[in-house]
Amino acid sequence: MHKVIKLLGISAGLWLLLGCTLSSILPPPVSPVQPRPLVVATPTPGTAHLHVAHAYTQPALALPSATHALTLTSSLGLDFSTPSGDGCIIVIAEISNTGHTPLDLTQVTFTLEDHAGQVYARDPEAELALSVTRESALALPDTPLTEQTIAPDARATGFLAFAANLGYATPLHLVARIPSSPALQSNSFTLED
Repeated sequence: MHKVIKLLGISAGLWLLLGCTLSSILPPPVSPVQPRPLVVATPTPGTAHLHVAHAYTQPALALPSATHALTLTSSLGLDFSTPSGDGCIIVIAEISNTGHTPLDLTQVTFTLEDHAGQVYARDPEAELALSVTRESALALPDTPLTEQTIAPDARATGFLAFAANLGYATPLHLVARIPSSPALQSNSFTLED
């Protein structure tokens, strides 16, 4: 044991004479792993496109019977007792996802804007009534646009309903606001007769 200690002492002395220090001999300390920021991929106007295929006015919508209204809306907090006076605007739109991540449309806020700058909100009650009754001037896609997720390099078509008075200023634009991303704006369109 004495020889081992003597050998270590001689080795340390030689290292010091040669200009080596303890820090140059030992490996550098391991730095702690720094947390990486969470990267959320959201589409930008270059990776998603919004196009309105058809738009038309629909008279006030109601579910077929009070029984259906009570069954379908009791847990949703929707009120079908007072339909909107002017009806609503139905928009059939398509979104293409040209990005590399899925686009969850349940997180997107859709609004309708007219030429005068008036903004119209979605009408979830009208969308539900359309889904149930399927009463529409045109053939509707199977689901509202807001209930879909679009895979990369794919597209989805769906319908949206907006509560709007009939005094809107044409042309209209559909706007999709995606969290943490610039808004998408559709082509200009007017309502079909």
